[in-house]
Amino acid sequence: MTHAPSPPDRWRLLRYCAYALAAEGGVQALYQAVIAYGPGIAVENGALELLQIAVALAGGAALVAAGAVTQRGLTAIAFCAGALLYAAAREADLWFEQVAFDDAYKYLAGVPIAAAAAAVAWRDRRRWAESLEWTAHPASVFFLCGGLQVVVAAALFDRSRLWDSIENSVQADRVKRLVEESIELSGYLTLAAGACELLITCRREAAAASRAARQTDSASHAAADDSPPAAVAA
Repeated sequence: MTHAPSPPDRWRLLRYCAYALAAEGGVQALYQAVIAYGPGIAVENGALELLQIAVALAGGAALVAAGAVTQRGLTAIAFCAGALLYAAAREADLWFEQVAFDDAYKYLAGVPIAAAAAAVAWRDRRRWAESLEWTAHPASVFFLCGGLQVVVAAALFDRSRLWDSIENSVQADRVKRLVEESIELSGYLTLAAGACELLITCRREAAAASRAARQTDSASHAAADDSPPAAVAA
């Protein structure tokens, strides 16, 4: 199935600048928060973790919205959306444990998310190759960088041996959590930016396809109106 190409995106560079300015503002806000409240903002279910959940949910919602307006590469969109929504549930693991049981997020959130993504992939099985087209989209760079921050960099700084040189073990644990949660937040923000870029592209392609369909219909109606009337049989 072919898709209507979207017109050149003249605002992409401006959006990238906006992302960079937003990141700088976030860094400054985080610095001021640490100065004011100390590393305690990174505790479980603290301000940083709640912000991570909000950003991951926003990114997942943007990808769900993108999948609702396009038929291209739905498998990739579904799995990326599922990964972000599952990440949000993982960050809220303590809340799930308080209202249900240990590791409840894996079953109460993870199973439905995985089932939904698998269902989309099954319906889209004849067009799995189209998912590879998204690797050429700028959003794939955002997803790669954000994923590396969340999965690799944050996990690296979570290792206790990196903080053994700090004599105060309580303070070392607080700083470790602050660094880890800050890197994860940066990764989620990067993933959410990629989700926004993908949503914008899908909406532009949908609008271009709609315009092309309307033009085709108009041309068909005009041709029908211009055609000579059929001869009436004697």
